[in-house]
Amino acid sequence: MSHSTFRLIVVFVLLSFLIAGCTNELKPKTVIIPDTEESSEPDGVNEEFAVNKIYTLADPGDGNGDILGWIDQKQVIGLYGNDQSRSFERVDYKYNSHQEIKAVKSSKQMAKLAPDGMHIAYFENKEITNQLKLLDLANSKEIVIQDNVVGPYLLNALTWSNNSQYVTNAVENEKVKDGSFIAYDILHNSSNQYQVPGWNFREMSFGVKISDDGKSAMIIKVADGQYKLIYGELKGSGFVSIFEQPINVDGTYDYINDNQIIFVSAGGALSIYDRRNTTITNLLEHINAFQLSKDRKYIAYSKDQEEIFVAKLQGNNIINEKSIYKGLIPFHMQWSPDNKKILLSGRKPYASEAAPVPAASREPAVAAPAQITTIDNLPFIIEFK
Repeated sequence: MSHSTFRLIVVFVLLSFLIAGCTNELKPKTVIIPDTEESSEPDGVNEEFAVNKIYTLADPGDGNGDILGWIDQKQVIGLYGNDQSRSFERVDYKYNSHQEIKAVKSSKQMAKLAPDGMHIAYFENKEITNQLKLLDLANSKEIVIQDNVVGPYLLNALTWSNNSQYVTNAVENEKVKDGSFIAYDILHNSSNQYQVPGWNFREMSFGVKISDDGKSAMIIKVADGQYKLIYGELKGSGFVSIFEQPINVDGTYDYINDNQIIFVSAGGALSIYDRRNTTITNLLEHINAFQLSKDRKYIAYSKDQEEIFVAKLQGNNIINEKSIYKGLIPFHMQWSPDNKKILLSGRKPYASEAAPVPAASREPAVAAPAQITTIDNLPFIIEFK
């Protein structure tokens, strides 16, 4: 036997022992790869949205404050002052401390905060006409986005798209039968005006909600005392209806995405319309008003007038409903950017009722219901654990 042959035999024997040893240790294992990425979110909101504390936002002045919404996770912004002098102010909700951002000269103000908390659109009164302005909260600079606004325009609501790119305001022209609205694109510093057939001045006060892609819009029409939500496409300089639905005008309406809208029907059903397959899905009954979180994953809503719930919006389903507050008819609901707080304002159902209180949770909430009822409509913030 040659030396090289002997080496090959030794190597073969060693490999045989190694393979035999590994075979005894290896065990079969099945690996399952999910079709979709696993969610890092909790299974339900019942654990996530237990009420922790409630903070009231007392007005430091004469009670003429107007909270506009969240600018970050810790601060809201409001418009404060009196008929002679008003200012936009940051408010730290935990300490109710105020910091002035910009003084404004208007005695009567209509202002709307962008959903991302970065800009405010508002009218400013002038001696003869008015201006629609845009305030950049990062540097307190403002630009005029519409000049020579005639007085009646101030009755109409300003409305932002959910991505904070478009702000719209309705306009009236006595020479033209149909109403119209102007959509200002802050990203491209441009604006477009759209005519809406059969839309009158009375209906304009409800404003116009435009989609994030700027290709569709929702408006309100009134016929025989019934309010209708009109959802349509923006083509050229016109609005073309594609869907009409009687609604509860107090119930809010919104986009889930560019192809789906959500609204409260005249009968109190929280419903989704999908333009891709022209279907309506009813999610809940006996709903009065609702508000989606900024990421469209969660929803807050009032049911049977005076009880407020939160839940998770998953596809065409509402899951893990949780009651968080009782004894309030909300006028305004808004989620914080981190979904850990909700800004609320409203009124008690009846003056003789007891003070509103947080809904029961596994641990008692730290609240101040006596302060909440000192002034009707006083805004407050529910903070979750």
